[in-house]
Amino acid sequence: MKRRGNILKRYQNEIYIVLIILLSSMISFNLGRIFALKSSGQIPKIEEANISEILNQEVRKEEGKKEELKIDFRVVASKNGTRYHYLWCPGAKKIKVENLITFNSEEEAKSRGYTLAGNCRK
Repeated sequence: MKRRGNILKRYQNEIYIVLIILLSSMISFNLGRIFALKSSGQIPKIEEANISEILNQEVRKEEGKKEELKIDFRVVASKNGTRYHYLWCPGAKKIKVENLITFNSEEEAKSRGYTLAGNCRK
């Protein structure tokens, strides 16, 4: 055990230098990726990406009452697809705004021939 402590003390400065180089290279790499995505226009605008805002799902605070979470049970689908999604499903966030169809209930979506996506859970 004493020997391990001596080795660590001996190479302590080199270990710090290696860690600094690794961390700075990781940060530089990720900053480059972010810049490339931003300049190519692949980062979606917040207005388009926030489907819960589009479908009016929000937390309401009323005076004198506890915080109340209003859950929106509407479902969405794509004009080009055959599956419907709950608002919190990953597939719902991938639907382009111009292809988005909103149904007031699951029954309405089912009556139009849509079926529930496999990755959506209640």
